[in-house]
Amino acid sequence: MTRSEVKINLSAPAGKIRKINGGNLGPSMIANSEDHPYSDYGPDFAALNIPLTRLHDAPYENPGRRLVDIPQIFPNMDFDAEDPANYYFDHTDDYIKEILDCGTQVMYRLGVSIEHGRKRYWVDKPKDVKKYAAVCANIIRHLNYGKWNGHHYNIRYWEIWNEPENWDWEWENDLPVKRKLPRQFGGTIEEFNAFYCELASELKKLFPELKFGGPSHGSPRKYAADFLKYCKEHNAPLDFYSCHMYSDSVQKYKDLVIDVRKMMDDAGFQTAELHLNEWHYHPPRPSWFPQSDLKTKRKFLTRYYIESKGLDSAAMLCAVMTAWQDTPLDMGGYYTTGTASGYGLYNMFDPSPSYYGLKAYGEIVRYPERITCETAEPVYSLAGCNEQGEYAALISAYRTNTGTGAVHISFDTPVRVTQVELLDEHNELEKVYFEQCETGIDINYKGNSGVILIKFVKQ
Repeated sequence: MTRSEVKINLSAPAGKIRKINGGNLGPSMIANSEDHPYSDYGPDFAALNIPLTRLHDAPYENPGRRLVDIPQIFPNMDFDAEDPANYYFDHTDDYIKEILDCGTQVMYRLGVSIEHGRKRYWVDKPKDVKKYAAVCANIIRHLNYGKWNGHHYNIRYWEIWNEPENWDWEWENDLPVKRKLPRQFGGTIEEFNAFYCELASELKKLFPELKFGGPSHGSPRKYAADFLKYCKEHNAPLDFYSCHMYSDSVQKYKDLVIDVRKMMDDAGFQTAELHLNEWHYHPPRPSWFPQSDLKTKRKFLTRYYIESKGLDSAAMLCAVMTAWQDTPLDMGGYYTTGTASGYGLYNMFDPSPSYYGLKAYGEIVRYPERITCETAEPVYSLAGCNEQGEYAALISAYRTNTGTGAVHISFDTPVRVTQVELLDEHNELEKVYFEQCETGIDINYKGNSGVILIKFVKQ
């Protein structure tokens, strides 16, 4: 059994633990009743303690609901943008209220959800940007300023589009050879950059108090520099830049944030926030996958989606957000914190290990005064103190590949450990028995990865 060492130095403050544990999507709009309490995911979602929930792909986790997307609310751009009869708000109003009631704020994505079918229905680039801006403005007025029997939700972040560069590819010999169909924006990158600048400028003039940004590039290293340059040249507002990454590497997540921040600063957007608002654990696919037959592919992908929110995923989520503490990232956005779909936090009705990993991080941010931890990869640690003088530490052992592992936690100050919660192959972030010795505390976990949440006080 491999034993890792973690030393917690209560006498060495290290700034603040940052709430960068944003997410995508809230509880699915499943009717709850006394006969079906298992379908009420609101309390589970609230327990994640998420600071910001991005609304993208909402219709896919809520079949039959007209949610968030511009065409779902205003279905025909030939209609009169100033006639309230041409808008449908009810589903979106209720969806956002439920999310806000869980204690999180909202980032509203202006645009469309991703499309994967043989035909694409909503991805055409808007023909009349000023008309599009008028529709967006009325949605903002309805949700934030009470227009048309609306609300005062105080949504601060408004994101323009998602992954405008995302097209399907035709493949030959396992290599992409030709762009085929747009998944998000049916135009060129240059056309999108112009569209963003015009729309963002129109909306910022109307609502200078709100934050506008985007565009959630899926390949920021390839597309961010030109987008940022175009925005600067056209004096377009960019209160935040957003991008995505899917990987199984903690270091890659850390490096991307540093690289994109440099691009933003070099382009003159030093005060703009950086949001990596889609990310997820992606297990590596085997080399034989592209050449396998359809039946084999389907069987593999079934296991793949379960593994992508399994124990390794849970440990990586905590490790990444720990590593991000010392980067210039302003907000993350796990995809998804919803309760449905292959990327959601549940396996049918059962919370996945990823759910408990995010819950553990949501707990450590309740102890915001960060203190220094010493450890070595692949173990990551984050510790802090709250206003009541209580302490907590989050320890993630990510793919130690031992089958069984142990962590010895020591302290530079005498403490009394009051509680240990463990996430491993046998425990779902549950309280476990522990013995504290003179040198600290030893915690064993079963599996290649594990997450430990301990609470303690000074003696």
